[in-house]
Amino acid sequence: MKNVGHKSGGVYPQPGQCKIHDLARRLRRAQQIAKIGYWELSLISDQHFYSEEICDLLNMHSSTPSFNEEIFFRHILEDDIPKLKSALQKARTDAEHLQVVELRVPQNDENSIDHVEAKFIGVADNGSDIIRIEGTLQNVNDRVRALNALNESKISLQKAFEIAKIGSYKYSIKEDKLSLSDEAIKVAELKENEIPKNMQDFLDMLHPDDLEKMLKLPDEINETNESYSEHRIKTRKGYKWLHASRLNVYDEHGNPDSLIGVYQDIDERKKEEIRKSNEARKLEITAELAKVAPWEYNFRQEKFTFSDMFYTLYKTSAEEMGGYEMSYRKYFDTFFIDDPEMPHLREQLLDMFSKKTQQ
Repeated sequence: MKNVGHKSGGVYPQPGQCKIHDLARRLRRAQQIAKIGYWELSLISDQHFYSEEICDLLNMHSSTPSFNEEIFFRHILEDDIPKLKSALQKARTDAEHLQVVELRVPQNDENSIDHVEAKFIGVADNGSDIIRIEGTLQNVNDRVRALNALNESKISLQKAFEIAKIGSYKYSIKEDKLSLSDEAIKVAELKENEIPKNMQDFLDMLHPDDLEKMLKLPDEINETNESYSEHRIKTRKGYKWLHASRLNVYDEHGNPDSLIGVYQDIDERKKEEIRKSNEARKLEITAELAKVAPWEYNFRQEKFTFSDMFYTLYKTSAEEMGGYEMSYRKYFDTFFIDDPEMPHLREQLLDMFSKKTQQ
């Protein structure tokens, strides 16, 4: 190591001193970029310390002669003073745990507030008595804005889920654990003791007619990584229709680890679809019945005359039945179906035709 020398009236530091000076300059620059300040509060004297950055962080005038707790309290919102006092009190007796407090600092503009984070810890002497508190203060405006935006986004998303009646869930395959969001519980109309905790609990809630297709879903998910279904679950008011979407999540080895998904209350829409489908079916049946072929009965000859449509409706043909003409007795013997609720209908009709024929 070279000694300190003189040249042209100047003094040149040793190489190690250059490195230390350069490192200090870089650390100083890093503090400015990260908006971090350093401070100390002595518990045994009035020798407190704070870096220049603290002035900017606390909106404190640079000519402030000293730094102590009262000055600290004076530059933050009054509502935040109690939690800072509490954390400082803990640091006075605890040299192992770092205290972290987020504080609000009023700016010159009355409507403007900066958010700072104070981190500090008690420092003990050789006798384990805490003699000072050392800490940092950092501007966290960007983080707070990001968190606020995220919270607003979550609130908006939650509101949208409530309006659309959508809930989310996660199922851990290895642990056989099912977790439902609050909205999912609400959509399914579940009480606390009714919330499914595993796959069997969920399967027990399904409508029997939907059970088989739901049991096939794991195979479909493994092939496509996602699946969709419409199924009914049992609620206190009866069965409710849900539309579910699922996505498979894999572990680091590529094996299925869990299912995440959402389901939506489609009960009203589905029941309306079923109602319309039933109405359409009724119309189809009515239209089919409207195709009943005209027939004719000759009382003198005591026989019916039918058309091809008549035989089509009875799923037979004129050829199989021996022609288009048929006596009324053969008609009743061949096509008439007795109604248990009207046991005498056949006799009454036969009697009617018989009397008409005699007239």
